[in-house]
Amino acid sequence: MVLLTGLPSPHEASRVAHRLLGAIRRPFRSGGNEVMLDARAGIAIHPADGQSASELISACIAATHHAKSHDVRDLQFYSPDINTDARLQLQLEADLRAALASTDGGGLMLHYQPKYDREGAIRCAEALIRWQHPTLGLLPPAASSRSQKKPA
Repeated sequence: MVLLTGLPSPHEASRVAHRLLGAIRRPFRSGGNEVMLDARAGIAIHPADGQSASELISACIAATHHAKSHDVRDLQFYSPDINTDARLQLQLEADLRAALASTDGGGLMLHYQPKYDREGAIRCAEALIRWQHPTLGLLPPAASSRSQKKPA
């Protein structure tokens, strides 16, 4: 964690973060092996993203986690939407655990998807599990906070 004070603009925080990320990603040798590290950065700006140190730290952690989980290459500025996405993801995970523990299947449904050969004849089928969420409806396979913010 890096605390920068007296920066003239958020752009300057971005510039510093890019320099730090570049240094971290520079290959180095250890025990005769070349090692390469990767990193992401989350940036929170006072006072917009938090008044206290703990609020700013939480915002930075949320932004960094968002960058990691959403394949953001370098850095992510904090925004309130990140918290909304995180809460949705946590709720979906909790709902899925409840569905898996449910004795009635919890809305999980088995579907068969036929596989056709070049002549158009069915040769086999894939068994696919789909989830009929109690409030969001039938969720597509990639449903998560990354790909869906509204009910399907």
